[in-house]
Amino acid sequence: MSKYFSKAIKVIIWVPVIFMACVIFGFSGQNGDESQGLSYKAADIVLTICDKAGIVDYNDDNKEIMIENLQLPIRKAAHMTEYAVFAVLVYVALLTDGLKCRLTVFIAFGFAFIFACTDEIHQLFISGRSGRFTDVLIDSAGCIIGLFAAWIINKACRRRKI
Repeated sequence: MSKYFSKAIKVIIWVPVIFMACVIFGFSGQNGDESQGLSYKAADIVLTICDKAGIVDYNDDNKEIMIENLQLPIRKAAHMTEYAVFAVLVYVALLTDGLKCRLTVFIAFGFAFIFACTDEIHQLFISGRSGRFTDVLIDSAGCIIGLFAAWIINKACRRRKI
């Protein structure tokens, strides 16, 4: 019975990886207007929260300029975050699948890097979007941050035998 359970876990652990890949692919499939509209809404929410917390003075006079200035950092942070999550999910899936070599973190990074490259190629075919190598580098930075954190946590857990 445990043999079948073990195999089921090895298959199920890849479901979050596939789900996250679909989420990324879905965001990349948005045309330029849809993508910009989402960034606009996110910037508006962040600025509204910061205004209520007294961090910024957000009003009708400066609304458009503040939103415009915040959209690019929000987009790039979103790229980094989604790829950090994706790379960590790949890393966990590889470990769960039984890959126990020291290169696991690099294999997870390579997998995520290749996916980031294909994602930018995908965007070349979407109206109002473009594929940029700088976005691959931003995605890769997110992968590195996420994988470094996951590697540290994994190492600490192995030391404590959790």
